[in-house]
Amino acid sequence: MQTEKLSAVDRLICATITGILVFSVLSGTALPALPFYAAEMVIFSLLLLWLTDRLIFLKKPELKWVALPPVVLLIIFLFFTGMQMVPLPGELVRLISPHIFADKIQAADLLARAHDLPLPDKGWMTTTAYLYPARSEWLKSAACLVMFFLIIHTIKSARQIKILAMVMLLAALPAAVGMVCQADWIWKSAGRELAGLNYFADYMAILLLLVLGYLIAARKKSRRLMSGLQGRRVGIQKIIGLFSPEMAGPQRIFFFFCAGAIGTALMFTGSRPGLLSLALVLTLVGVLFFFKSGFRSYGWIAMLVGLAVLAAWSFGKNLSDEKKQSPGCNLLISMIGDYAVAGIGPGNFKYIYPGYGGCDSKNNSCNIGRPFLKAVVEYGMGCSILVLCAFGTLLYRLLRIWFRRKNDALATGIGAVAVGCMLLTGVYAFFGPGMWAGYNCFLVTAIPALGYCALFRQGYGFSEKFFWKTGSLKLTRWRRALLLLSAVTGWMLMINLVVSDHKELQCKNEYRLKERQVCNSESDKNAMFDLEKTLRDNPGWGKNWYFLGKCYALQKEDAYQYLNKWLPLAEQCFEQGLKRLPCDAGMLFDVAGYWVWRSGTLADDGSHGKGIEKFQKLFKRSLAITPENWQAAAAVVWQYFPQDAVVMGIIPEDDALQSRMLRWVTLKRG
Repeated sequence: MQTEKLSAVDRLICATITGILVFSVLSGTALPALPFYAAEMVIFSLLLLWLTDRLIFLKKPELKWVALPPVVLLIIFLFFTGMQMVPLPGELVRLISPHIFADKIQAADLLARAHDLPLPDKGWMTTTAYLYPARSEWLKSAACLVMFFLIIHTIKSARQIKILAMVMLLAALPAAVGMVCQADWIWKSAGRELAGLNYFADYMAILLLLVLGYLIAARKKSRRLMSGLQGRRVGIQKIIGLFSPEMAGPQRIFFFFCAGAIGTALMFTGSRPGLLSLALVLTLVGVLFFFKSGFRSYGWIAMLVGLAVLAAWSFGKNLSDEKKQSPGCNLLISMIGDYAVAGIGPGNFKYIYPGYGGCDSKNNSCNIGRPFLKAVVEYGMGCSILVLCAFGTLLYRLLRIWFRRKNDALATGIGAVAVGCMLLTGVYAFFGPGMWAGYNCFLVTAIPALGYCALFRQGYGFSEKFFWKTGSLKLTRWRRALLLLSAVTGWMLMINLVVSDHKELQCKNEYRLKERQVCNSESDKNAMFDLEKTLRDNPGWGKNWYFLGKCYALQKEDAYQYLNKWLPLAEQCFEQGLKRLPCDAGMLFDVAGYWVWRSGTLADDGSHGKGIEKFQKLFKRSLAITPENWQAAAAVVWQYFPQDAVVMGIIPEDDALQSRMLRWVTLKRG
């Protein structure tokens, strides 16, 4: 394919994408949501602008595009994941995803009984557990695919490839220097900041690969005439030659400085998974260079850098690795079996997985250590296979062309970066919390696209061209009008989805504020209605079930309704909350305290004894997680049931704890 002349629209698109990438690097990958939504709208608008340029302004007889099998597979993937957000008949949802259907019907029935409404029919519903995160992840995936497409179709020369890579490196330096300057804060940071540091470590790892690749791409052959000097003067002449204008010495010095700054920032993040994955990928890339004549020295450099990163990993510390345990494969495989067809929806893992008992016991947080299995749970088997096929196809095409290009430094360097970036994504965080978080997804998309352009480019100056295959469509007047109408309609739909997603995020933040207010105003009707709305949208929100149960337990206006309606509903809400957060020690303790009071109000017809057994079991589960709360639990039980057997029944199988409780009861008896 002969290189086309770069139009003004193409230059604008390329500059805008460069701005988005630079903005993402300077932000440290942790921008608020609003700029990220703005970036998505800009990317979708750029696609509309590109199509308008081809259909109207350029006035060409046919529309051409680069034939990319991975893009076709990813479009099919977006279609099927988008179907997760489309309401389907209830019977069909029960067939595809019976667990999601059961959760939504159960929640709808309970909330309908709270307001004496008729029980809802099976109606229409989506197969995703919670629509908001699924829509957010879908929009992010669509934006990344559009960015990949636009980079492929607007990069027209080696000069553009180098400029885009250089700008990303220059923008990374302030972020890297800022990270190094805050080293004392990093080593003393709490677990709340560590997730952001891991995202930043993934970003720095990719940029370190980009530095090494650009170092190769900027290599120049010496054209300087050498005099016949002898002895020590030869070494002096070589040193002077490194800084001559026609040599690449100054550029190499600058790139080594960039590598040092980015590598130091990566080390100071203390992200052991990021360091380990980077060391492995650098070793693999170094092995690849051994098969390229003239570039084997870079293979040794990559492997030595990988060993240095591995040494930093062995001495690195990450508080999150010490405090959190990765989820077990057995639990994840069990989830895959329950949601094999349609999955639970992108971004819904954190709402469903705690119900399987796989989260940290004390703070109820999940450390996703196996992102491949997590992706299968969220997307289902079919969509996961599509993504793996697209990923494997693109990696195969990059490697095949990379081995064929012999003497092109740009293709070898930037192509190796693209391969390394994909390997890094596959090794550590394929759809995981690091590579796919924040603005990291844009960088993971842009670098393989740049590598694809560099590998399929050949020639220089006026003879520069791309030899990839293209598809074409002849444009008649009606086809132009139909394509333009479809493009505008699709653009309006995507912008509407982005705006709706942002509004949903604002509502979600308001609901979180309501959660904090519930502890002081459980009987507030507005707080209760807001909690009910969140649970209609997301029945898997365990904390909100617990808060709603507290609201129902304080509806005391009518004594008969209070005993026969609100308290039973509150107990069902508590059961739903504990079902979804079975390892939340605080919730277990509070619900057990409720049943201590509730057991005293039950008639002595068997219900009284069942109430005692219930709070004893709940206290046992809570104290097994936080045994230091045994005295507070004993005080609550003693207040209503000053009986030795009842109080001793709340202690789990722990000899030391039971002996303490026995002494405490003895002192209470006097």
